[in-house]
Amino acid sequence: MINLATRELNKQLAHQKSMGKSAEKPGARKLDMRGRIGRLANLGRHGDTELAHLTPGEMVIPHTFLHGDLKAELYQTFKDAGVDSSRYVVAANA
Repeated sequence: MINLATRELNKQLAHQKSMGKSAEKPGARKLDMRGRIGRLANLGRHGDTELAHLTPGEMVIPHTFLHGDLKAELYQTFKDAGVDSSRYVVAANA
């Protein structure tokens, strides 16, 4: 997935460069980065719209699996560890 996104961005950047769109206005780089991030997010599949930095070994559990006892156990584990579970829910604070 990331390789596909990277190739797509590189293709778009090469096209912009070939069209002579390299002149930047103040703040343009920041806005351009936001656009790139948005384009990457749009490449998601099956409803995916968020990008994340993850540490090797971390597990992402699809929300369709988070019901009943599993969800309750996970939230209790966070609580027992004194950790705010909302820090680990994608877009919880968005």
